[in-house]
Amino acid sequence: MGRKLQGLLAGVLGISMLLGSMGAAGAEGTKDYEGHWAQKTIEQWLSSGNLKGFQDGSVKPNQSITRAEFMTLVNRSFGFSEIAKVSFSDVASSSWISSEVAKAVAAGYIQGFNNEMRPNDSINRQEAAVMISKLLKLELGATDNLKVFNDAGQIAVWAKTSVAAAVKAGLLKGYPNGSFAPVQALTRAESLTLIDHAAEVVQPASTSTPAVTPSPSPTATATAAVGGGGAGTGGGGGAAPTAVPTVAPTSAPTAAPATTPTPTPNLPVSDIPILNVHISASPNAKVTNAVYLEFDYSAVPTTAIDYNTYATYYVTATPITSRDLKWELGTRRSVITLPSYLYLATTHVGVNVPSQYVPAGGDYYVTVVFRKQDQAVGYYSQKINLQPSHVSSPGNLVKLESGVAIEQRKQTFNININGGDHYSDVIDVTYALEKQNGKAVYYTISPRYISNIDNKYEVDDIVTFSRNLYTDKVVRVIDTNYPVSERTDQIPLAFESLQNNNTYNEQEYTIIFYDKDLQALSYYQGKVNLSNELAIDAANKRIDDIQGYPALDVESAIIKASRAYSALTDAQKAFISQSRTTKLETALDQLETMKHSGPLGNSLSLVSGSISNPSMKFNGTTLSAYSAEFPYNIRNEVATESFYITDNPVTSEDLAVPSKYGKLPYSGMNYLPVAGLTGNHYVTVVFYDKNGNPLRYLTQQKDFTITIPTWDGSAVEVHEGLTLERGYSNGSRSDYVIFENYVKAHPEAVYVTANSKSDFGMNQSFTPEHAVQQLNEYGRTSSYPFFRMSYVTNEALTGMTEDYIIVFYDKNFKAISYYLGSLAD
Repeated sequence: MGRKLQGLLAGVLGISMLLGSMGAAGAEGTKDYEGHWAQKTIEQWLSSGNLKGFQDGSVKPNQSITRAEFMTLVNRSFGFSEIAKVSFSDVASSSWISSEVAKAVAAGYIQGFNNEMRPNDSINRQEAAVMISKLLKLELGATDNLKVFNDAGQIAVWAKTSVAAAVKAGLLKGYPNGSFAPVQALTRAESLTLIDHAAEVVQPASTSTPAVTPSPSPTATATAAVGGGGAGTGGGGGAAPTAVPTVAPTSAPTAAPATTPTPTPNLPVSDIPILNVHISASPNAKVTNAVYLEFDYSAVPTTAIDYNTYATYYVTATPITSRDLKWELGTRRSVITLPSYLYLATTHVGVNVPSQYVPAGGDYYVTVVFRKQDQAVGYYSQKINLQPSHVSSPGNLVKLESGVAIEQRKQTFNININGGDHYSDVIDVTYALEKQNGKAVYYTISPRYISNIDNKYEVDDIVTFSRNLYTDKVVRVIDTNYPVSERTDQIPLAFESLQNNNTYNEQEYTIIFYDKDLQALSYYQGKVNLSNELAIDAANKRIDDIQGYPALDVESAIIKASRAYSALTDAQKAFISQSRTTKLETALDQLETMKHSGPLGNSLSLVSGSISNPSMKFNGTTLSAYSAEFPYNIRNEVATESFYITDNPVTSEDLAVPSKYGKLPYSGMNYLPVAGLTGNHYVTVVFYDKNGNPLRYLTQQKDFTITIPTWDGSAVEVHEGLTLERGYSNGSRSDYVIFENYVKAHPEAVYVTANSKSDFGMNQSFTPEHAVQQLNEYGRTSSYPFFRMSYVTNEALTGMTEDYIIVFYDKNFKAISYYLGSLAD
């Protein structure tokens, strides 16, 4: 992709700080951003004239920003002007805040909670992640990937999937101390940078590197999405997986020796310098179904390794080509990205690669690309035979009914960071090992509840996962925020990244035992045992977790509290205060009432969620259904969902007929394009289990007011002032039209749409007139001087040539001009 848009980005996104105290900065003054990690971004905004700063020349980049101010920045950046009807108890209709909140609600990236918006509160990092994830319609992330942060347990349940999505997209990363700091207030500098990178998702971004972190510098991991972080003898070490260079592992449990790498004889021709790197591989001795890679950077020049450089690792089935290098490997999906400053301390770096990247043994191509300031500064690729530490299973594993003891323990740490009460589960497999007469050498630990979600994995599935191997007879399973350095005993630590709330009394574990050759022998499944004190403690905490929100919105908390209380003996229940008992009983009654308060009554229960239909569409709308807070105890059962649109409140008879929109795979956020429908209608989303049985539903009445553009045949073809550009990022392709010069010459062009030929049906004529009639997302030309025409995630389709029709409209949505063009690599 050309670099033109990098220059445009700062100018287009350069918004005034909006904060009332900011005036024009003097020519001379305090440049408090010099040496700041965001100095380059701030200077770009200042040079554009859109960021004014304070009168003394300062910008105060580390000062926090309010939720209302953040919404205003987003609204202006993305050109949102549509207003929704809002009525929040803490937003006065006469305040400037009201219109910005109304725009944010209409755009669909914020909803408020309990009739409050908290506009004057500082926005924290997890709240920003949720807003940006909804704004960009990011696919909800896997919360297991949050284990790289040592405070993942502090990320709110409602924010975990959004934080994971933002981290995966490269929009947010962590801090050098290994934390994400979810409740830390977002600073002005972080806000500007986050919005910059959010815009890169919807416009041509640099193809050379993932988005730079909006926090001082990211933390990293040398383990890519492995199910846990402990390992082998001595447990897991207790800390979150880090990018601190590792030593080579001990020999794998199998008899096979480490493989000998075979360098690729001829690397593709490229302007990117080839680095002198040596890569070796072996079956992972500490993780099942994984490969251990070791990179020797002793011959890499120090100019390629500093605090501004990142190393991105790839494992591919096909060799890297000149085309890949042209796009600086944006055409490929990476395994992991690590900050290279960690390599200054040593020349050898270890990376664990789980089975999702190496599903079977064989020849693969391992590539590393070093990037600095959005530019690739070096790379190396090598063909290597990779042999994962695959486990084998006879099919019918022996189930152990005893021999494993699992006990929850409470420890109190009087320290400033991560102090207070900590709950961990101590697993003792001594007798299980003895029962198997020395055959069992290794075992894995698989918790049933992760991120407070019931996973219910089958044993046969767990055997195929990448799990940490343990050999100690007793280990302590800890979570991300456990103060490892302050522990008072010598029990080896097993870091399994549970990400559950404290004293999780429902936890169950599956322990699978393996012989020296990693053949599965047996398994044990059991619940954690709690002492009287901890059982009462768990019930009290669970009841206290029920907040004063509508019962349906905190259903998971109510269920957990009910289960914790029900598990108590009568003698233990006597220690629960009457006020707590009453609170639980009231919450359960309210929950049952609300579950059956919908039009389907007792025949099907409602679920917490929302349905929205944001504007900016021609000839229809796109419905979005948000259900990420599905009750934890049945979320894993949801397989599909269907949309129903009816003129009246939905009935059982309506649901007896399959939806004409079909069934979609379940997602916490799903979308349905709807063309041509107008007026008020009821939208219902039904969630089904794997057998097609309805589980829950949500329903809302929506206004289907649509905008229909006009084509009268007077539109003229445009030949100048526009360019088409293509960009790649992590295996995905984005095509864009840049119309800056055209709009300057034709200010009457207020709106723009783009259609690709592949979007048209086989029998549709690919003409501007027919393009105007499509269900199209449209953009305002005043928002950005570019518009994303398509986004392709299928790597097999990313390199194809695509034909496009771009249409411009006046303020009354009349088509006034069009452009025909093609894009290829």
